[in-house]
Amino acid sequence: MYFEGQSTRINLIGKRLRQILETAVLLVIVGTVFAGFSVSLLGIPLALAFLMGALSTPTDATATESVSEGLIVPERQENILKMESLFNDASGIILVTAMALWVKKGQFNYQQTFFDFLRSAGGGIIIGIMAPLVMTSFRQFLGRINHGL
Repeated sequence: MYFEGQSTRINLIGKRLRQILETAVLLVIVGTVFAGFSVSLLGIPLALAFLMGALSTPTDATATESVSEGLIVPERQENILKMESLFNDASGIILVTAMALWVKKGQFNYQQTFFDFLRSAGGGIIIGIMAPLVMTSFRQFLGRINHGL
């Protein structure tokens, strides 16, 4: 995922951010619901079936590329799916946590799930911006030290 993130153009993400985020959240939710109801048909309790569905939803860009290999996929859609896979982890992690709590407590807390998602996504954005800045500053610092020797 690191290499996919590095090879993704940041300006392209900026142009398609709304589509990417809508796809990231929507695909995770739809995948969880579809898988959950499908698994529940086997007699597994619905909460546990949704947990199993949520566990299978987050994909990475490499998986997206592997599945679409050999298929004719328009470049725009392929790019959106690759970029979506860089963002869908927050959706998947929060959904897995929410489903695990549903299994444990016997009820689904929509409000807490929504706020957890916002906190996780916001934290991911902040860390995603800060980490490269810190790494770049550190590399520049090392370069200055090296040239000073």
